[in-house]
Amino acid sequence: MEANNFDTVYVATESVIDPQKIQFENEKKEMRSTCNKLGLMIIIATVVFMLFSMFVYISYSIFAGNKTLPSFIDSIPDNIISGLGNVAAIGICGLAFIKFFKIDLSTALPFKKISAKKLFSVVAIGFTVCMISNIMTSLYLEITASLGVNLNFDIEMPVSDSFIEILVYFLSTAIVPTFSEEILFRGAVLSSMRKYGDGFAIFVSSAVFGLFHGNFVQIPFTFIVGLVLAWSVVYTNSMLPAIIIHAANNGFSVLSDILYTNAETLNINESIIDFFSIIIIVGVAVIALVAVIKLSKRDKNFTKPKNYSGILDRKTRTKMLVTSPTIIISTVLLLLESITTHFSV
Repeated sequence: MEANNFDTVYVATESVIDPQKIQFENEKKEMRSTCNKLGLMIIIATVVFMLFSMFVYISYSIFAGNKTLPSFIDSIPDNIISGLGNVAAIGICGLAFIKFFKIDLSTALPFKKISAKKLFSVVAIGFTVCMISNIMTSLYLEITASLGVNLNFDIEMPVSDSFIEILVYFLSTAIVPTFSEEILFRGAVLSSMRKYGDGFAIFVSSAVFGLFHGNFVQIPFTFIVGLVLAWSVVYTNSMLPAIIIHAANNGFSVLSDILYTNAETLNINESIIDFFSIIIIVGVAVIALVAVIKLSKRDKNFTKPKNYSGILDRKTRTKMLVTSPTIIISTVLLLLESITTHFSV
């Protein structure tokens, strides 16, 4: 009788242990930790950017004193400060967080060899999406302005015919941010979330990328750009397409702004700038359309990112993300920055 009772208790105890439930809880615990680390990463990068930029600016002001720089280089210090702040906060923090997450550098920043044809196709698709987002942003500004809401965000550009000044501005605004932002957003952020599904990781990295820009004009635009940049990394398993797309988008925008701002000085008619801009955009868009048709037929992975292999459903993964304390704090911090930027314009 006692033996029977013992067997009954043993069987009952064994039936309570559910391996799938244990795995579910373990994966939730691991994801909660990952999300908290991600939020902490965003907070630190934001604070470092602010503090470092402030430090460099104050140091330069003390060093320069009341000295007046020659007119052909008077905007260079501000551009250098911006570039250094970007590298310090975003690039260096990105590398530090890759180490913090214990992600292999080749996994976080992959550079798998891809054919020139595939690279060209992906870059054309990415650049076209960026240009469409630019157009959408312009329409967005026009609509909000018609409703009496001014969201226009002006970035000061050098009105100068100085080659040195314009070159430094171009490098610090278009090129430096490309590499530093790719290290953080398509490196640290994307790679840290890919174990929860490539689609999920693409969305999260894009949302962080958009919020990090700190103003309501750029948030929707950079979110869409972030989607195509993250997709290009996942699809090709290489950072190279994302770097080229990002540099092309930034470079095209900055170069256009420089030409429009200095049109009178450079004796260029704005209609000519418009004409060549349209030719470039339409030409690349046609190439992108052909690439989409061909790749979607030939490559089954073109629009199907790798699915999550664990047992957490999408609702649970989303809940883990949005209820993470550090994610909430970082989101509030970035939204406050956007609000501050809006009212300071």
